[in-house]
Amino acid sequence: MTISFSNSKVPANSPTGTTVGVLTASDGAGNIVPCTFVITNGGDPDFVISSNNLNTKWIGTITPGFYSIRIRAYGINIPFRTSANFVINVVQTSPPAPPPAPPPAPQIGIHWNESDTVTGILFSDADLTCSSSMGVVHSHNGTRSNTFKSTGKWYFELHTYNVGGATTGFGIAKTSADLSKEGGDDTNSIVIDIQGTAPQVRYNAGLKGSRVGNPYSNVTYAFAVDFDAGLFWGRNLGSGTQYWNGSSSADPAAATGGITFSVSGANWCMFTTFSNNFDSTTMNAGATVFSGAVPTGFTAWDAGTATTAATSTKTTAASTQAPVASERSNTWRDREQAGDPSRGIRE
Repeated sequence: MTISFSNSKVPANSPTGTTVGVLTASDGAGNIVPCTFVITNGGDPDFVISSNNLNTKWIGTITPGFYSIRIRAYGINIPFRTSANFVINVVQTSPPAPPPAPPPAPQIGIHWNESDTVTGILFSDADLTCSSSMGVVHSHNGTRSNTFKSTGKWYFELHTYNVGGATTGFGIAKTSADLSKEGGDDTNSIVIDIQGTAPQVRYNAGLKGSRVGNPYSNVTYAFAVDFDAGLFWGRNLGSGTQYWNGSSSADPAAATGGITFSVSGANWCMFTTFSNNFDSTTMNAGATVFSGAVPTGFTAWDAGTATTAATSTKTTAASTQAPVASERSNTWRDREQAGDPSRGIRE
């Protein structure tokens, strides 16, 4: 009489009572002989016999390895007794696959448009912050907001944490503007251009108005734009008196001292363009408290029904998706709401 076993491998994390294999006894002619099977090597605590099945007995998991077990068969109809040794291979199991990563949070409201940019712009803070990276491939790298305006009187603010580029600029640009050109280089954009360390409005390749004050980095710039009249105002909200377009007589509420630009029925977005690695801009279109006062007659860009900006008519490369070189643990807007005067400083 011989004892055979149908299987000798079982995962280490098998539940209690898992059948490892089936035991059978047969005579010399290969006929199966009814038997009772028992474990005889000291009563192995890891396995148990149920009828003709060898089952697992452990709870939870067991150390992977080879387990020797001795089985004895007693004939039921024909008196006989025989034994056999078997080695059970308890195999290591792969850890369960990690759960799938949650889908990215949907972008809600107004933010920088990742699909309307050039290589070398990084995005963070739910796309409210954009930064230049080491991937600069043009003299300038720019991006626009995901919404545009073509009529009305609108106000928004752009905060600069770091500005190292002499011709980095902030303002508005048409949806058709070339994002690899300096801001204000033609009539397709009008910006506050850093101009080294002397910020000034630039439009159609010329400087307009007067210098809008210092500092030129780690500061908030305010913008008021009247698309119906084709007038632009920008100012620095740093310490001291900071005039619109650098003039004490300029006032968006009174429609005085505005810099004339050609609206030409185009769609205009909030815009930033970088000329140096690691320059950064954070947008506030009105989703949080402004640093400055909204001029009478003007409305926060984020108010009302937003119009989604179309992709630029200029072919642009996809943006580089990577973490910003120096992430802030608290956003500028969080500090602003908390009344922290150092809201622009990154940890």
